[in-house]
Amino acid sequence: MKFILLAVLLAIVETAPPIPGQAPDSAASTTKKVQKQPNSDQPNSANAPTPDISKATPDEKPKGNDKDTKDSQQSVRVTELPSVSISAKRDWFDRSSLAFNFLLLLVAALQVVLTCLTIRLIRRQAVEMTRQRVLMGGQLKEMQGQLRQMRIASDQTDRLIDQGRETNRPWLLIPMGTEFSDIGQPLLPESDDPRICHVPFMLKNYGRSPARIASQKVRLYVGDSENVSPKWKPFADDGTVREDYTVAQKSVHRIEAHLEYNGRISPQDRTAVREATRFLWLCGFIRYRDASDLDESGILYETRICYIWKNNTTRYEPFWVMGGPREYNRCT
Repeated sequence: MKFILLAVLLAIVETAPPIPGQAPDSAASTTKKVQKQPNSDQPNSANAPTPDISKATPDEKPKGNDKDTKDSQQSVRVTELPSVSISAKRDWFDRSSLAFNFLLLLVAALQVVLTCLTIRLIRRQAVEMTRQRVLMGGQLKEMQGQLRQMRIASDQTDRLIDQGRETNRPWLLIPMGTEFSDIGQPLLPESDDPRICHVPFMLKNYGRSPARIASQKVRLYVGDSENVSPKWKPFADDGTVREDYTVAQKSVHRIEAHLEYNGRISPQDRTAVREATRFLWLCGFIRYRDASDLDESGILYETRICYIWKNNTTRYEPFWVMGGPREYNRCT
């Protein structure tokens, strides 16, 4: 738009320069020339005698032709200007200026057309970007919905895998006897008996896959109370024995737990246990894997046990019952 206004302004202001050597006379110069020319109809006063003014007295007036004097003091009024002819021929400068103005107008018009096209393309592009934004917003919502569905499916798959593992995993537990857990009676040898103090118990695989024993630590402890577990650390890793044998599903394996520390019981502890002033505890853990986990990269399962020997009841023989906190008797 600016270029159009500039071109129109230049076209209006531009005027043709005067023709060299043929400038028209103005009205003032024409009037001046006419005033300088004497009237041809009037008598010529040049041949009339001129009185000698130097010899005349002041009171005397110069004598002459009164009519000439009167005519010389009158002015001539021009009522019509003479006609002036102007040549219509233009030189190369005028033609160049006209051509330049035409080119400038053409460029301005072209610029306007290009600007209109650019604005139209920009508007079209803005509309397309708006449509793309709407489409991308819809796609984003669909992707978020798909992501939620994938997360839900992933959680369901993890639960199924966990259920499958729980169903097909090995389970090592102490089986139940006729009334109580299948744990034998402890051997409390005399001081002159070379045998060590120990207790046998059974370990059964209740799972659907064989279990490969990795390590175990099950010991007998002598405690001062039947309600408080031993002060030692029966579930710590120190003293753990590494094992490498397999317990098939539905099969039973026999294990012997020795008395902490060296398997020998003192006469005082043996007497106190028999008199129920001190109490015998069976505590420890067995760690195992699925037998198919050959590279040992799978889950490491653990079975913890904590039992106390009851010999202060009215029953005909002592027995083992679970004791201690709940976390002492669990299977993971």
